[in-house]
Formats: sequence, C-alpha cells, structure tokens
Amino acid sequence: MVVSSRTFRSMLFAASVLAGIALQFPVMAQQVTGSMQEALQKAEQGDAEVQYAAAYAALSAEDTPEELLSEAVRLLQKSASAGHAASQYLLGVVYLNGHGVTRNPALAWQSLQAAAKSGNNEARNALGQMLHKGNGVPRDPAAAAEWFRLAAAEGNNEAMANLGFLYMNGLGVTKDLQKGLELTQTAADAGVTEAQHNLGWIYEKGEAIDKNIAEALRWYLLAAENGYGPAQLNAGFIYATGEAGGEMREQLTQAVKWFALASTSADSKLQNTARGAIKHMVERVPAEIIDGGLQAARKWAWTH
Repeated sequence: MVVSSRTFRSMLFAASVLAGIALQFPVMAQQVTGSMQEALQKAEQGDAEVQYAAAYAALSAEDTPEELLSEAVRLLQKSASAGHAASQYLLGVVYLNGHGVTRNPALAWQSLQAAAKSGNNEARNALGQMLHKGNGVPRDPAAAAEWFRLAAAEGNNEAMANLGFLYMNGLGVTKDLQKGLELTQTAADAGVTEAQHNLGWIYEKGEAIDKNIAEALRWYLLAAENGYGPAQLNAGFIYATGEAGGEMREQLTQAVKWFALASTSADSKLQNTARGAIKHMVERVPAEIIDGGLQAARKWAWTH
C-alpha cells in the first residue's frame, strides 16, 4: 500500500514522528492532535491522493482520538468513492478491522473488490485471506487460491506465502509440496514473517525437503525476532528439547525466553500453550534458569 508521491511520503513521515513524540511525552499529545486535525482539514480541499495520505497518517498513528479516526474514515470514503484504489483498499481494511468505524465485513469485501478490480495487489491478497479464513464471508479455499495467485503473479510476497501454504496443505488446490516449498522459500527470502515461520516448519518436519533442525530454528528465529507468536513458540520447543545444540543451560534459558514472549500473543490458544510450556519448565528446571529466561524476555520486549 505505497503511494509514490512526495506529498504522501512527507505527510506519513511527519505523522509517524508526531505519534512517536506523543507516545514519549504525553504532555504534548494535545499539540500533536491539533496538527493531525489541521492536516485532515487541509486535505479536505485536496485531491484523492492527498486525502488518502492524510487519512492513512491518522489511521496508522498511535492513540489517534476517536473523533479524528472518524474524520479520517470519512475522508477515506471520499477518496475511495473517487476511484482511488489505495483508498479503496485501506477502507476495506478499516471496515474489516473495525478501526474508526463499526466492523462491517460486507462493506470491507465490497471496497476490497473495487480496489482489486483496479489492480491493487494488496486488496487481492486481502480478499484471498478473507476467503481462506472465512472472515466475514463463507470459507472458500479454491476461490482464495485464485486471488492469491493473481496477487502473487504480480510479485506480492505475502500472497506467495499464502499460496504456498495452500499448496503445502492441499487446500483449494491439488497438494504440491514442491510448488509450496518454492513459493514459501521465495516469500521467506523476501522477509515475509509468516513464510519464514512456515519454512521453519517445513525444515522441522522434513516435508518436501530433508529434515534440518538447525535450519528450522534459523527460520523460526527470524520470524520470532519480528514478534511472530507461532515462531516464538516453536523456537521455544526446539530449545526446550535440546535439539538446538550447545550448552543445555543456555538452551533452557532461551526456551523460557521464547515461551514467555509467545505467552503474550493475542491468540488465546497459542497463549495457553506457551503458558503451559512455562509451567512445565518451572516444575522441572532450576529457578535461576527460569529467572534468566524471563529476564531475557523482558529485555527483548523492551528493545522491540
């Protein structure tokens, strides 16, 4: 969702700086809010791209007041109705997540379709995700695969990762481990966090490739360092079983660290699994190792 104009880049940069200042110095929040409100008001008289830029800045900033979120959505609706594809995509995301508006999957689908028809690959991937997960629409893996394929053909790396997952699992497509591996590898090399995790899983299980725990851990850690909960959990399991190699005390410390971080995931199932793993370790591992792992987790959280 990148707009190439200098106006958009400068406005987004300014908004991110202002959001950072507001986060560090709450006493300046009123000044930041005033600047954002002024930007939204000025954008009202601009073209669709300027309106999109102002709306994007407000919607992506930290702690934007509800009234400004509503104003940003209204501005986005205006630019989307003018046929601005990036606005149509962002509006779809906003409706899907209920950010600044009441969540409305039907309107999300409508807006994302409009963007996809204009060639927006992020929208194509988002439609595929809705169909794959049954998020507000009936689950349809075959239709999801088609949207992922369209976006992947245009170089969308997240769509490649999603399509690779479908091929690896035979969801909506004929199962093809080699094709799934190639797509996953390409997306992982491009830095897609979920693909990095999936590639780690492929190496750990030895699917379509020779089993290699060291490579599995390497890919898990790349995704884990980006805060991806499933990768944090799986890295923890490799360390906890001693499969990572090296001194066992350090492996157990790393296991506690990654389990602790995974336990903060928004996914309740993953959260409970991680907490169960920590409980299991507390019952069997010396207290100083547990304390060291928890301290390492706090340090990681502080720096990320």
